Amino acid sequence: MLKKIVNNKIELIVIAITIFGGYLLKLDNWIFNIIGFLCLIYLFVLFSKNTKTIWLSLLYSIFLGGIRTITIFGRTPTIFYSDIIIFFFVIVWGMRCIKEKHIIFHKTEFDWLFLLFILLNFVSLTRTHNILKGLALLRLVNMGVLIFYSFIIFNRDRTKKELEKYMIYYLLFGFVVFMQLIMTPLLRHQTLQAFISDRSGVRLSWGGPANYLAMIFNLFIPMYIGTIFNGTFGYSFFSLLSIFGIFLTSSRSGILSLSFSVFAMVVKFSLFIKRKVWIILLIILLSGLAVFIKQNSYTSLVFKRFQKFNLTKIYTGTPRHVFLKATLKIMKSKPIMGIGWGNYRSFLKQNFPKNIELHDTAINIFLTEMANAGFLGLIALGLLLYIIFKIEFYLSFKQDYFNRHFEQFVFIGILAFFIHTLFEDFFINYHIVILFWTLIGMQYVKYFLSKKRIINEKKI
Repeated sequence: MLKKIVNNKIELIVIAITIFGGYLLKLDNWIFNIIGFLCLIYLFVLFSKNTKTIWLSLLYSIFLGGIRTITIFGRTPTIFYSDIIIFFFVIVWGMRCIKEKHIIFHKTEFDWLFLLFILLNFVSLTRTHNILKGLALLRLVNMGVLIFYSFIIFNRDRTKKELEKYMIYYLLFGFVVFMQLIMTPLLRHQTLQAFISDRSGVRLSWGGPANYLAMIFNLFIPMYIGTIFNGTFGYSFFSLLSIFGIFLTSSRSGILSLSFSVFAMVVKFSLFIKRKVWIILLIILLSGLAVFIKQNSYTSLVFKRFQKFNLTKIYTGTPRHVFLKATLKIMKSKPIMGIGWGNYRSFLKQNFPKNIELHDTAINIFLTEMANAGFLGLIALGLLLYIIFKIEFYLSFKQDYFNRHFEQFVFIGILAFFIHTLFEDFFINYHIVILFWTLIGMQYVKYFLSKKRIINEKKI
């Protein structure tokens, strides 16, 4: 694993300059800021010569979080370091379009559905009372389009080996997330017990609340275990770290998604490994883990949060069922186009008691799309998910160019991710949008290469 990484110096240089330059830009010192700006110029030069490194810089720019805040009409939005990298992508994309004398649009079903999804969401802005908030939310929701194209446009001509190498960098990202999380209490001079007890502190500066961190770990855990079928066993250790990370967050939705992953992986192993004794050993291992968690004074806090969860109470600390009622109320009055992006918080405030927790979305990707863009937006989202699952199903069961077994574990991770989104809306987390759509872009290129190989074989 490390040998493959060390042998690719250009990728390591891009990652190092991305992180180093971003860190200098965050410092309150004009000399360091100038050096950071020069690093950005050098990155742009690298991107213009080697477009395949853009996605890698974008992925690792996540760790730098926000760079500056600006004031626009009384509001102070944050400029993320990732925004700068995406701006570079747009310029490089434009330069390539001018050079090739046409707009890069492949006219596949994925392209058309993305375009439909964007248009329907922007049409919903005509109904918003707060155009700035609506635009801010749409920036997050539609950012997946740019991320997706930033990968497939510049990587459709990559080889199988290059994509497998890309996956290594992607998997290492999840490990770095865990290391950053576990270092947090050390930097704060907190004990582990105090760190877990103060759930609001279980977060990263760029990652958002604990539930979003659990969402990241759930995406990576099956992929780490799936690398066993690629002959790489070291990543299995990363899966244990990620599971521990989920329990650190004490996220109920994270643990429910993890339960699905474990069940799906047990089924997969039972079908692949003929000796059922391995399944028995796995059950024993999980049972022992459960006993440890139940008895341990630190992680028993997770179970206390489960015990507090009660849907029979009208308003709880996290009133997700209230969002369901609000969305149904919206759909009765404005079923086709919804209330428009940016109006959800004010709708809650006007129609529900003041003691509830206000949010800009319905904490569920489907309810959020229904409330803001109506049935048309929900249909567009459903079609996008259909295409994603179509790609994953093909890679997992209908091709032999890439390792099917590993692709099945990627599929499990994506399914667990979407189960988590039933309880937490990833659309409003800028960096998880980048992380997720980078993976989907990578999977699409695999799908494209696999299909292309079959076409070439038929011609021969």
